[in-house]
Amino acid sequence: LLTAKRLDPTIQGDHKDRDNCACIPCSHDRLTLGCKRLHTCTKRAHRLLGKLTLKYTPHEHPHNNNLSFTHRRVQRNEYTRAHKEEILFDPSMTLKEDLSEGFRVFTGRTDPETPPADRLHAPVGRINANHKHLTIFTDGSCMNNGLMDAYCRSGMWFGKNDARNCAIKVLGTNHSNQIGELVAVICCLKSVNNFRPVTIVTD
Repeated sequence: LLTAKRLDPTIQGDHKDRDNCACIPCSHDRLTLGCKRLHTCTKRAHRLLGKLTLKYTPHEHPHNNNLSFTHRRVQRNEYTRAHKEEILFDPSMTLKEDLSEGFRVFTGRTDPETPPADRLHAPVGRINANHKHLTIFTDGSCMNNGLMDAYCRSGMWFGKNDARNCAIKVLGTNHSNQIGELVAVICCLKSVNNFRPVTIVTD
């Protein structure tokens, strides 16, 4: 990132478009790294950063998605968790170990681009029937969990005689009890309208 910034037109510097550039950053890299094609490397770094999708592009000011909790909501969750009450789902990732332990990114050339998540804004107007609070029960299980022949299933229950109640066969080759639980939650959220308050009861 620092190398690519040498080509940023908004940053005033004395970098020259040649491999023997004598600017301070290039001189430092030439001395410490032994690189003899610094401008070529700079252009490559700039080109690689340009290929990153919006979700992974580094910015000085991170993308504000309005999903992170306010301090008051964090405190409220701490209180309700301690009293074994309902907690509000927090999409922000927290990590107490090394930062590298929090990322597992594997992509292929044909993988579709996933845009950054943003908080949706509810339409202006009165709350309609679709916005009434809904409680959904989900569960997942796995036979032979941890083994090569493991297979998991999921289920969701909206209420008595509700057409959305169903059992789900999890596809794919990766199966575990955690996947069974997550598939149930994802499927139930896809079954309700946006902006509808939802409480998910799961173990």
